[in-house]
Amino acid sequence: MMTKKTFSIALLIIAQLSFAKTLSFDFSVSKDFSFPYLQAKSEANKVIIQNAYLAFYKKESQKIKGCWLSYLNNKKLDLEIFESHLENLGTSPENIKFRVFFDPSKIKFSEDHSNFIKKAC
Repeated sequence: MMTKKTFSIALLIIAQLSFAKTLSFDFSVSKDFSFPYLQAKSEANKVIIQNAYLAFYKKESQKIKGCWLSYLNNKKLDLEIFESHLENLGTSPENIKFRVFFDPSKIKFSEDHSNFIKKAC
């Protein structure tokens, strides 16, 4: 009996820790697009790439994000995004609002980009 309780508590703690790493960002897509969900997936990937620096730095920072965006300028970035999720938040007369969820630790780069601050700032 005690083992089940211990296991349940451990599972709850692990679930909370892994959920805490998940970030979310909201954005809108015009209803004028022929395929708004495909446009939303494209925008979600763009948002994830713009915030992929969080795979190297654990806190959000506008300065570091600016260095990251400068570093990305005219660069081809080879990466894989695992376990991202896109949620439709609703529709207004002109737009469809979406929220993208992702865990920066689940972004896998083909090469190490952790020194981008030295190169871009």
